[in-house]
Amino acid sequence: MNRRRRGLVAAVAASVLAAQPLRAQPPALRIALVPFLSPTVMLAAFRPLREHLARELGRSVELYTARSFAALLTQIQHAPDDLTLVAAHIARLAERDWGFTPLAATLEQTTAQLLVRADSRWADAQALRGGSLGLLDRRALPAIVTMTWLHARGLEADRDYRVVVQPSADSALHALARGSVDAVALAASQLQVMPPSTPRNERVLADTGAMPGPIYIARPGLGAGELGRLRAALLRFEPDPAQPETAINTRLRSPTPAGLAALDVFLPKLRREMARA
Repeated sequence: MNRRRRGLVAAVAASVLAAQPLRAQPPALRIALVPFLSPTVMLAAFRPLREHLARELGRSVELYTARSFAALLTQIQHAPDDLTLVAAHIARLAERDWGFTPLAATLEQTTAQLLVRADSRWADAQALRGGSLGLLDRRALPAIVTMTWLHARGLEADRDYRVVVQPSADSALHALARGSVDAVALAASQLQVMPPSTPRNERVLADTGAMPGPIYIARPGLGAGELGRLRAALLRFEPDPAQPETAINTRLRSPTPAGLAALDVFLPKLRREMARA
């Protein structure tokens, strides 16, 4: 079970298995999560989906998160779990290049945003010259959208501003509040799932572009029957209507060929960033 990554492990025993103690239990379903929040926050946030899948599939479900975005990309390519929740453009790359199957999409659209401190006097992105930008990873979708938007305004990473990688979205807001970075690039939907301890003194300097939410992908080698069962279980998940709609709390949907093809626009930048990593 040790894959040299920080474990965020949760297992739920399905009641149907408990009722049949003599029957061999199927192996646990392993799901890796893109680490956009700190591990304890991720565990609590994904508990409803984990418990839903355990009931639907009649098997235990284990959740993991990699220690970083970069570590998750390595894991996907070399030691993938059964399912992985990953940024939409990574899902498209994994489908095209690595043989994964996109099973369930989250948000149809959210917005990449360039955030600064509420007390900042910055009027536009040109104030970033000579400053620093906090990102989860250069290959993260809010980062690609925002850096492309900055490029269109004459601002280049490593020439006009420094990139400072952050371990999670909540960590990025802590860094912004401390003044460790001058600005942060995140998705609007990520701001809706921050833990209460996160400082919230940011303001939106600019919406930098629309982007879809993450997608659940299945590893190569799973049979058609297993893929069908996993897809059906994911699509039956009922979000909590009392909570905001986020990538964690949303009705899942089948990715469409057209929707997946639309992600190809992000792949050239993604491939360049992967080559330089």
